[in-house]
Amino acid sequence: MRFAVVLTVALAALVSAAPILAKDDKPGRPEGSAAPSGARPPRPAPSPGGEAGRESADQEGRGPVRVAPMFRDLTDADIADIMAFVGENMPWLKAELERMRDADATHFRTVCRHLRFEVRQLQDLKRRDPEGFRKAIEEKQLRFQAQDLASKARAAADSPERDGLVLALRRVIERLFDVEMATRGAQIGQLEGRLEELRRELKQRAAKRDEIVTGRLEDALRASKEPEYWRRFEGKTPEGRGERGEKYEKGDKGEKAGQSDRK
Repeated sequence: MRFAVVLTVALAALVSAAPILAKDDKPGRPEGSAAPSGARPPRPAPSPGGEAGRESADQEGRGPVRVAPMFRDLTDADIADIMAFVGENMPWLKAELERMRDADATHFRTVCRHLRFEVRQLQDLKRRDPEGFRKAIEEKQLRFQAQDLASKARAAADSPERDGLVLALRRVIERLFDVEMATRGAQIGQLEGRLEELRRELKQRAAKRDEIVTGRLEDALRASKEPEYWRRFEGKTPEGRGERGEKYEKGDKGEKAGQSDRK
C-alpha cells in the first residue's frame, strides 16, 4: 500500500525526534558501570496503567502514573475528530486514510494515534496564526504530492509516462522549496521582532537602575526572609510570583510586584 509506506516514513521522523525533546540534561552512567558511592537506589519501574496501577503508585507515595497524550488509548471519538479535521483541511489525506482503515485497521489506528498529536498542534496554530496554518497545510500537501509522484516515477522506469512524472515532480519540489523559504523567512522575522523587544526592555531597565537597586535594598533590609527576586534565582519560588504569590508584570515592574504598600 503506497500511502502506508509514505506515511510510515513521515511518522518515523516524528518518533525519532521524541527522545531529543524528552532528553535529560544530566548525562547517564555508562551501561554496566557501578553506581557511585552513596547513590540512591534505582527507582522502581512505573506501575501498569489502570486503576490498580494508579492505586499502587499512590500507596508508594509517587502519585498516579501519568501517560503522555500521544500514547493514551485511542478512542472512537478521537478517530472521529481526526477524520473530521483531515477531511476539512487535508482532503487528499482523508481518502488514503479511509483506504487504510478498510485494508488494515490495526495500522490505521497506529497512524491515527500519531496524527492525534499533530492535529492538535495544527488546531492550535490555526487559532494563533491563520496564515501560518495555511502555509503549514500547503507544505504538507506539497510533501505528500512529491512523495506520491516520486513513487510513481520510480515504478514507471521504462514507461513513456516517466518523463511527464519527473517534470511534474520537479515543479512540486520547486514550489515546496519556495514555501519552505517563505516559512523560514517569517520565522526569522518573528525572532528578530522578539529580539528587538528584549533589547527595548533591557534599555528601559538600565535607565531605571538606581530605582530598582534602591527598591531591592529596602526590601532586603525590611523583609523577614530573602526578597522574592533573590529566592527566585535560588529556585525557591515559582518564576514570576511575588512573596505573597502576586503575579509579576512584564519588564521592570517585576521588582515591585507585591510591594505596593511600600512608601
